[in-house]
Parts: sequence; C-alpha cells; structure tokens
Amino acid sequence: MARLLRRGFEAGGLRVEVIKLAKPLYLLQRELYRYAGREIDLYVQDQPLLENIAVQLRRLSPSALVDDLLRRVDASDADVIVNDDLRDPRVDWPGMRRAGFQAIGIRVDERLRRERLSQRHDLASIADSTTTNDLALIRPDIVVDNNGSLRDLELVAEEIVHRTVA
Repeated sequence: MARLLRRGFEAGGLRVEVIKLAKPLYLLQRELYRYAGREIDLYVQDQPLLENIAVQLRRLSPSALVDDLLRRVDASDADVIVNDDLRDPRVDWPGMRRAGFQAIGIRVDERLRRERLSQRHDLASIADSTTTNDLALIRPDIVVDNNGSLRDLELVAEEIVHRTVA
C-alpha cells in the first residue's frame, strides 16, 4: 500500500518520502549481523531479532523510535510522508497523530495473511507477533480490504490519493 500511495502522489506531482519508524531497528539489526560475519540489506527482516531489539530499545527509552521518526519528518522537504511500519498504539501512534499522520488500517483474511507472509523473503518470520496484538487500539481514518487482487488494491490507493489531494 505504501508503494502504491507513493506512486499515486508522485503521479500528481507531489514529493513523497517513505519514512520508516523502525529504521533504527533495521540499522541495529544490520550491525548485529555484521558482528556475526554476515552482510544483509538494510530492510531485510529477521523478525525475531527486530522484535527483541525493539523491546530493549523501548526499555531504555519508550519514545526513542517515534522521536527519531519525527526528527526525520521535520528534516524532510516532502509534501507527503508515508509510514508503513507502525505497530505501537501507546507511544508511537499518539506522537505520530499529533504530527498530523493519518492511519490506514489494512484488513486481510488470516489465511491469506499467513500465505503472503510465507512468500516473503525474510531471514526469519513470526506468524503471530506479539507486537501486533494491540493494533486494534489504533482507530484508522481509512480501512482498506486487502483480500483481493493487486489491481483491487491499486484502485483503492488511487481513491485514497484522489480524496487526500482533493
């Protein structure tokens, strides 16, 4: 969805930047892999490791991720900022909401979600992550059904872009 929104906004002449809340987690994950003698691309996912890093970072500073995200948002000259990795409704989402973010909730059949997850090329996956247990506490501004085809999702993204720009 983030990719489709970006494409749509850019087609309308807007500058778009995808700013990941979890970028610090990815950077730390990559460093741990380097210490282990393995090079990985920045946004490849070892989900168990990313979750453990997030837990420990939040223990040290609950707002570290959202504070970093908002610094990067402030430094951006984009017309539209898209974030595609929000999971925390208690600290991160309130900070993002105050900064003007809107939430798009994605609904998908559980069987289909698991099937799609298995097709990704993650280093390690977690089918039932505890970090998504409280996502229902975030009240989305828009809810998207993602049980259909990619074309169905493209049409929804086009409508979201149209309504947002209008």
